[in-house]
Amino acid sequence: MCIRGNIRSGLKFLVLLYALSLFLHPAPARAGVCYGVKDLTSPKLSELMNLSKYFSEPLENRIKAILEEGYATRDQIAKILEEHYLQPEITPFFFTDDLNPVPTVTVLKDFVNYYVFYEDAPFPEFSDLDRILRETEFLKVSLARNTPELESHNIPLLCASGYTQQGFYLRNTELPPDRQQQILAWAGSQLQKIERFTGALIKADMTLTALLVRYHLITRPGTLVELPDIGTLRDPNRFRDYLLSLHPSNHHYQLLMERIAFYRDLAGQEQVFLTDSTTLKKGMSGHPVLNLQKRLNQEGFLPDEAVNGIFDELTQSAVVKFQGFHNLEQDGVVGPRTRAALNIPYSTKLRWIRESLRRMRFFLKDDDDIMVWVNIPTFSLEYYRRGTPVSRHKIIVGEASGRMVKIRRTAIRVNNTPTLSSEIKAVVVNPRWYVPERIRKELEEEIAKKPDYLEQGNFRFLTSQYSWGQPRIYQLPGETNPLGRVKFLFDNPFGIFLHDTSQPRLFNRAYRAFSHGCVRVENALDLARFILSDAAPHQLPKLEAFLARKDQTYIVLLRPIPIYITYLPVLSDGRGSLVFGGDPYGWGIDEKLPTFFYRKRK
Repeated sequence: MCIRGNIRSGLKFLVLLYALSLFLHPAPARAGVCYGVKDLTSPKLSELMNLSKYFSEPLENRIKAILEEGYATRDQIAKILEEHYLQPEITPFFFTDDLNPVPTVTVLKDFVNYYVFYEDAPFPEFSDLDRILRETEFLKVSLARNTPELESHNIPLLCASGYTQQGFYLRNTELPPDRQQQILAWAGSQLQKIERFTGALIKADMTLTALLVRYHLITRPGTLVELPDIGTLRDPNRFRDYLLSLHPSNHHYQLLMERIAFYRDLAGQEQVFLTDSTTLKKGMSGHPVLNLQKRLNQEGFLPDEAVNGIFDELTQSAVVKFQGFHNLEQDGVVGPRTRAALNIPYSTKLRWIRESLRRMRFFLKDDDDIMVWVNIPTFSLEYYRRGTPVSRHKIIVGEASGRMVKIRRTAIRVNNTPTLSSEIKAVVVNPRWYVPERIRKELEEEIAKKPDYLEQGNFRFLTSQYSWGQPRIYQLPGETNPLGRVKFLFDNPFGIFLHDTSQPRLFNRAYRAFSHGCVRVENALDLARFILSDAAPHQLPKLEAFLARKDQTYIVLLRPIPIYITYLPVLSDGRGSLVFGGDPYGWGIDEKLPTFFYRKRK
């Protein structure tokens, strides 16, 4: 009993003695966390994070303040920044261990600057980036100033005070007390500088990360952002490849990217406008012709040496080329429509290019194996395999005229072809034409002229009725059937589809907006063969037999084919030149489109 009591008393005395020693000589938070003068003047990145434990304010509070200043709570950028920077251990992406920006910072700035400059893309962080980087560099340089002159053989260790968080104490030094106080005062001041510098560095790194995330969201909208690995973020070549990979590889997109700088330069010039209403053609001369040549020369259609005031063969060829760029009849004559196109401001063309690029980023996906892409303003259809167009077709789209109707809270004209995203699920060979209600009304004039019009046209009556009580009608397959030999069905609320035509000569026109909303396709049988070979190969050998029949044949596809109907004002012609389709429906390029799809890209 006595021995046990003595042991207990001895243990209590040792515990009290240890507690007293801690009170009199507070230990650092971790054993051996001590710093030399160099550690406080030229610290490494890892040492900054260790020193942050002794800052007057937790680094986490500084990070939260940066987030609150620049980002909405639900912003995807803010969420990514929170996930990375509000962690116990922070590893900045864009700074080396020596606290210098990594080379990829210049790469990122160049890419972002391109978009700010050429596309007016919204990068709010970009305007402050250089200032933030300059401030970071200035604070880094200031850390090496006013270093106390210490004998190299007698430099004490400055140990962080983990309990009091009031700075440092010296260990293993024989310096006089006044010199010790001088060093401690310097160390406390230096810690404050390090705190300011660390906050600036973290802000710079967060700004660069935010720029990268915003770049991803702009170039690949509607997708989840996954940052590349740290190796890619710090290797200029791999990082450049990563930034380029965020863009669609589509040939239309790439050509517009190449041409946007040219039209931005044009938009900054004083444009030559054609003010004379005279029709210009080959053989004419004078000031109106000279003005025309100057205008063609500005946009690169006519060389400098050909600007001579004479409408010669070279000028005519330039006019023909210009007309091809603008969906105009290529007759080489400058009439009202060609003059109107020549007077489109370059700033408008630049806006069209920017908007086309922006809209392409919303729906083009690199993993689209097969798709049909219809673009209304350029009257074009392309069939894609593995991201490459293998078949290109002229199309006829809905008229720009017609009464206004409201579809899904958006007002468009009744005959406008709507934009949409769907899937072609069936091909109909020798289709019947079930006459819609509004077209049935238009047939009344023909029936009044020719009472046997319906009978001669191979129309048949159904048991169902139109809203005014007459029987619904359909037309049998044949040479006069406006759907031609084939149609392509896809789900949509507008009752439209792609189809062949009984009037192929209309494809020779440059401006082709005169259907009731459906899309007529030139060489539609070729498109059918492509689709069947990819989505119903067992039916392709039977196509000729189906065409020989007198009635329609439904072919259900084994795999649906994605179809997109878009309204992009500028695209490529497929041969390396631009086609400015503009805004034929008057929907407004800068306004919210009457669009009924926007898909997410993976």
